[in-house]
Amino acid sequence: MVVSCAKNAAEADLPIKQETMAHIIFDMQKAKAIVAVVKDTLASDQTRLQDFRKGILQKYNVNQADFDKTWDYYLNHSSAMDSLLLKLSLISEK
Repeated sequence: MVVSCAKNAAEADLPIKQETMAHIIFDMQKAKAIVAVVKDTLASDQTRLQDFRKGILQKYNVNQADFDKTWDYYLNHSSAMDSLLLKLSLISEK
C-alpha cells in the first residue's frame, strides 16, 4: 500500500501526465515512420526527425526538459512504463 501510494505520488509530480505522454510518444513514433518512408533530399533524416519532435512538443505545450524528466521517470520505473505502454497501445488501436 505504501509503495503504491508513493508511486502514484511520484507520477502525480511529473510535469507531463501519462495520457499526454502516451500521445506524445505515439506522435513521435508516427514521425519516425514518416521520416523512414518519405525521403527528402534537402534534409537529413535526423534533422527532419528533430523538426518533427520540436513540433510535437509544441503541439502539446511541453518543453524538452519536462519531456526528458518525465521520460527518465518511465525509464526507471518498469511498472509505470508498462502502464504507459498499455495506454500507448490503446491509442494506437483507435
